[in-house]
Amino acid sequence: MKKLMILCLLLAFAGCGKKEETMVSPEPAASTPPVQTAASVPVPASTEEPERLSGYFRDQLNETQQTVYDRVLEASQLYMDTVEIPETAYTDVMRAVSALGQDHPEFWWLHNYTMTQIQDAEGPVVGIELTLLAAAEDPEAVSERIADAADIILAEAEQYISAYDRLRYYYEALAERTVYDESAENSQDIRSIFLDHRGVCAGYAGALKYLCDRSGIPCLYVTGEASDAYGNTDYHTWNCVRLDGDWYWVDPTWAEITTVDPQTGIETEYSDRLNHFDLCFDDSELYLRHRLFTDDRTEDPSGYRIAFTYPVCTEETYEYCVLTGCRFDTYDREAVSTSLRTQYERTAGTDICLQFGTKEQYDAAVDDLLQGDFPYINEVFRPYRDDFTGYSCIFSDDHYGFMLYVQ
Repeated sequence: MKKLMILCLLLAFAGCGKKEETMVSPEPAASTPPVQTAASVPVPASTEEPERLSGYFRDQLNETQQTVYDRVLEASQLYMDTVEIPETAYTDVMRAVSALGQDHPEFWWLHNYTMTQIQDAEGPVVGIELTLLAAAEDPEAVSERIADAADIILAEAEQYISAYDRLRYYYEALAERTVYDESAENSQDIRSIFLDHRGVCAGYAGALKYLCDRSGIPCLYVTGEASDAYGNTDYHTWNCVRLDGDWYWVDPTWAEITTVDPQTGIETEYSDRLNHFDLCFDDSELYLRHRLFTDDRTEDPSGYRIAFTYPVCTEETYEYCVLTGCRFDTYDREAVSTSLRTQYERTAGTDICLQFGTKEQYDAAVDDLLQGDFPYINEVFRPYRDDFTGYSCIFSDDHYGFMLYVQ
């Protein structure tokens, strides 16, 4: 038989974006107190039984694609280098392997495989051969190292009882231990996060799902697009997590705050300042910057994408600002000022945030609290003026909220 190379696929999103926030002066201090721990946020008692969500994307395949899925699953479980798929259209193979990769981030090699047509002598094409592990050194040992690295985070999270607290710990831990780096080796799979500690969105999303899978929190790996603060759109991956029967979006790539100085264009990443707006949010906030794929594109590898369906996310119970009591439907100066002071006293100024129900109310809060030569925020914190010299403010326009850090 004759083999004809037809595609070499990178099943990932090499250009996936890092959200950038806008920061106002003064510049933050060189060091700040650590962010508050998950234990300090009151959460409802969880009634959900541990569950690993497997086969979610397999269920969206047709019978032919499910056969391919199962064949590649078996090969991956056995660390097989190659697997042959008889008489199957390459588009079916691509959709099946994409579904498997999203269901099983532990099969990190599925983000970079080679697909070759098998031709019978000079006759018709009789199948497709997938090369899964050609470039990997001792994949079983690599997987064991990944599991060992994840074990550390999982063990640390055992101090928390609720699924939400464990999820929040994973969200924070991945941000604190990883540098966002588009040039990182293995950036499109979980090796980059657990072993190299440098990666992009595909690695972050895969790592969060891997941790959730192992701890019984239902979690999906989501593919789509996202736009940055300047409106530029690129491929992106994130997650969808179920807590107490309801689904929430989570974007672990955007947990760590990256700011761009509007004057100089210099980008700064703050490992000690975390953004919790992207931990559990609903559809109304998702579509301000994220977009789900609505159709498959398999002809052009550079524009490759596979579309799947995802749960509807409308619940707000576990949204961070709802839990902490700092979300307001309307802007009320007195109520908001009280919230700011309460948060300052509770967190020593390391984790103060506000969120509003609409853009109009958010804009009203920003204008009243933060604009002008003598912004009202100074009056809010007047009782504590001997404790710090200033503050920095980071805006999250897609969540109608902002974070304050005092110094």
